[in-house]
Amino acid sequence: MSSKRDSGTTLRTTAILKTDICGFTPALRKLSHSRLSAYLDQHSRLIEEVVAENGGTIIKGEGDAFWISFPSVTAAAVAAVEMQRELRHEQAGGHEDDHVAIRAMIAVGDVLHKSNDVFGQCVNLVARMEPITPPGEVYLSHAARLALNHTDIQTSPVDVFRFQGFPEPQQIFRVDHTPRVHVEEHQVLAFTDLTGFSPYADSHSLLEVETLLNSLDEAITQVCSDNDGTVRTVLGDGYFLSFTDAAQALSALAGLAQIWTVLRRRENVSCGFRAGIHMGTLNLYRSFAFSADVNDAARLEALMYKGRSDISVLVSRDVCEAVAGTEWGDRLRELDPALVPKDLRGVGVFELQV
Repeated sequence: MSSKRDSGTTLRTTAILKTDICGFTPALRKLSHSRLSAYLDQHSRLIEEVVAENGGTIIKGEGDAFWISFPSVTAAAVAAVEMQRELRHEQAGGHEDDHVAIRAMIAVGDVLHKSNDVFGQCVNLVARMEPITPPGEVYLSHAARLALNHTDIQTSPVDVFRFQGFPEPQQIFRVDHTPRVHVEEHQVLAFTDLTGFSPYADSHSLLEVETLLNSLDEAITQVCSDNDGTVRTVLGDGYFLSFTDAAQALSALAGLAQIWTVLRRRENVSCGFRAGIHMGTLNLYRSFAFSADVNDAARLEALMYKGRSDISVLVSRDVCEAVAGTEWGDRLRELDPALVPKDLRGVGVFELQV
């Protein structure tokens, strides 16, 4: 039951969740403007989708933090765990030193809702809990822990803390959740690489090398944003990407090849661009991305044969069949089996006319 104090003001018992990105400031310094903008948009979409799926309401955003209300503590805890899990999956395959993590704090109590903001001891407690909550953890107040459905969410005690503004010590609990391998089926997996990059780096200044890599990064960020792609791993001039749709993957890689063709001519860059695309299973665990299909995609990118051009995209039969009857299917040409090594003959190799 709620009681109205005045127009737009409501007092009701509410579960309050605050999320905050730990390590965001150091990571921010490493991002180009385009990648930062894409990252913030992606993070906002992640929060909005998970909140909506669990019946919550975003009260306000504060930079990289969000204040969110839920009708139950269980819904808030489930949402917090899902946010953390999805963020780990998005970053899977990258170096752990470059990762950011969400910490989440949950308390429950009478909350004053007024003018798109919230007030009360429950809200104050969430704010006091934030500094003690480690990256990747979900911390709960004692009252929130009592209100949980313990069949869905398991907890364990952290410690008893004294917080400013609270005369009594506050017992805090954590949500127990163990990272497990997340399996994503029917993924389109792509590896990209620049050919001749090492000789280029050896013969050019560091500023020229940085400019080249920034151009590559901006191009990949843009085509992934346009085609619902995800950057899984970056190693030097090589990228591992994933897509959920074969046509979008081909659109992205064809776009990259075209961008690189123009850049080579304009900047007189000798480096070529090559990519391999395959469909299959993607296993994600912490910073690891792996599967036999990932290996096949990597082998397609690395396949060398007489006549392969400096700008080329090789595609497996599964991808070819997924776009059959479309404009992309018409642009694929099967490679002569005599040019394909034995370990890739079962996969089938087609070249995209870029």
